[in-house]
Amino acid sequence: MTDAFIVVQLQKISNAFLDYLFIGITQLGTEILFLAVAVFLYWCIDKKFAFKFINVYILGVSLNEGLKTLIRRPRPYVAHPDEIRSIGEPTGGYSMPSGHSQSISNVSVQLNRKYKNTGVGAVLLPVGVYATLAVMFSRVYLGQHYLTDVIAGCAAGILSALCFSRLFDLLGDREHLIFAGVLPLTLAVCLILVFTGAARQVPDVMKVLGAYGAVTTGYFVEKRFVRYEVRTKTLWKYFLRCVVGLAVTLALKEGLKYAFPESVAFLHGYLRYFIVAAWASLGAPLVFKLVKI
Repeated sequence: MTDAFIVVQLQKISNAFLDYLFIGITQLGTEILFLAVAVFLYWCIDKKFAFKFINVYILGVSLNEGLKTLIRRPRPYVAHPDEIRSIGEPTGGYSMPSGHSQSISNVSVQLNRKYKNTGVGAVLLPVGVYATLAVMFSRVYLGQHYLTDVIAGCAAGILSALCFSRLFDLLGDREHLIFAGVLPLTLAVCLILVFTGAARQVPDVMKVLGAYGAVTTGYFVEKRFVRYEVRTKTLWKYFLRCVVGLAVTLALKEGLKYAFPESVAFLHGYLRYFIVAAWASLGAPLVFKLVKI
């Protein structure tokens, strides 16, 4: 039984309801869930763990993208256009390992490691397992990946979460100092991509470079100078932080699309996401501290 045969058989049960259902479920494997969890942790729960969560996730994504570039496996609907269709918006790039499967499994493992042996962990474990399996199934059903792609993506997510978490723990209380290496490195890679003309071919890489450079720098400045205390006994403050913080984050993310032309990869990719991440990691905590929420 080939990988393509499995996708073909799954798509035989396709109907409007299932299509919309799995298009929705597959969003759990996008950056949307990661961003929501990351900013909630950072603004409301534990900044240090949130910073670790972000670093481990980004390293996992980078590893996954590197593997895709090495393996260069075409997506099912590209390799078998007469038998397999892309249900919903086609996903660009290569097929193995599945980025969505890597993303959801990475997030799930990190959260379960943080809250193991707690009441929260007892809930997160089954939720994480079912969410990961659902995303994996959705990627195959939608024709974006083969079964082996999603298995490899899940394995990459689990292993990257475990290994990079352990490496990050070695930094101890000096984790904020990594900005000194990350910021110049991300900027250097960005400039190389721009001057070689490759930046427009890898827009997601440009976004990750900008966001990662900003997050590490913002965290350093926040830890050294702002020192915003996230814990509070007033529940409405948590709610207000999330509403205001996310509203500004989304406004910047979408608004800068029009301020920075898409044809200029440095502005639209690196600088746009640098500004968005700088707000989330430094701007928002500073504002929350000044207005006392």
